[in-house]
Amino acid sequence: MAANALSPNEQKTLHGLVTHPSANDRVLGLKIGLKMSTVTAIKNRLKRRGLFVPVRVPALERLGWETISFAIGRLNPLVRFSTLTKQVHKVVDPIPEIVHMTMDPQAFHIMMYHRKYSDLHRTMKAIEVGLGGNELLLRSIDFYHFPFDQSHVMSVADHAPPISAVLGRKFDVNKTKGFGDFAPPPQRHLTRVERTALLGLVKHTTIPDNRIAQHIGVTRQSVTKMRKRFEREGLMQPHKVPDLRQLGIQLEGIAYFEWAPDSTFRKRRKQLGKGLPPTPVTTLVAQDGGAFVRGFDTSIESLQTSLEGFISTLAKENMLRRTPDVLFLDHSRSVDIKFYQYTPLMEKYLSGDED
Repeated sequence: MAANALSPNEQKTLHGLVTHPSANDRVLGLKIGLKMSTVTAIKNRLKRRGLFVPVRVPALERLGWETISFAIGRLNPLVRFSTLTKQVHKVVDPIPEIVHMTMDPQAFHIMMYHRKYSDLHRTMKAIEVGLGGNELLLRSIDFYHFPFDQSHVMSVADHAPPISAVLGRKFDVNKTKGFGDFAPPPQRHLTRVERTALLGLVKHTTIPDNRIAQHIGVTRQSVTKMRKRFEREGLMQPHKVPDLRQLGIQLEGIAYFEWAPDSTFRKRRKQLGKGLPPTPVTTLVAQDGGAFVRGFDTSIESLQTSLEGFISTLAKENMLRRTPDVLFLDHSRSVDIKFYQYTPLMEKYLSGDED
């Protein structure tokens, strides 16, 4: 289904849900100019049709995790896609540190978090041995690591830019907010009740607070209070992730920009601010050595124009060590092996913590 199959009010509501994910129906109605009852009815209809899913992303950098990493690989074109998918599931599903993975018949990318560097090396080895040993890879995997105390995680699941692009609406997402000097993120100790609530909120994204309270054994008031506190403190970010495949998004682009050693931090920050807002980017993580970018668009022509134009601008300013390779995934043929699955990772670590 293409986006133009949605009615004007459906487009307006879907755009509002994605760009204002924490707003309730009353507030969202005020923001987009529709009655609350209309917003509620359309939201429920869009949800039934699978046009968006709610996701809560925990700020793991505030909870003791050390790195966020990305992996990019090329797949063996001689192996049938159904076989590739089955084998990749066997390798990836048991690894809780991998929270997101998308693949098409030719390539894949992975997002993963690690609490310790020793865990990171074990995950890398498991991926390389699991995929390489089964002859699923065309070449070796590229890994990119971002220590939280030396990086800025500007976005990992913000789909406001691509949904705005596909619906033909303007968006103003300040990707460089807080992009100052690199510093260790402030740590937050969670009590036992807070850990239980945070895990419950991340795990149960499609049910209201009263039902989450029943699952985790606390009151509804406690869940609501802690949900608002987590969001206010930046410990958890709510997102409404649209089904871009249904909406006609054809392409996904991934690139790692490696900065030239003599390019200044001020210059990089300025150029990121100038170049990225018009690009439909969902993931942007930057550090002193480079930046990882993931974005979507309706066609290879438009995505190439936006990403390659940005690359060209950086190159003209002598900011790149080399021209980066942009990996394009055919979103119409791709599958999500994992889709923002933070629950297994949090269960592995938070359930064993002590007050």
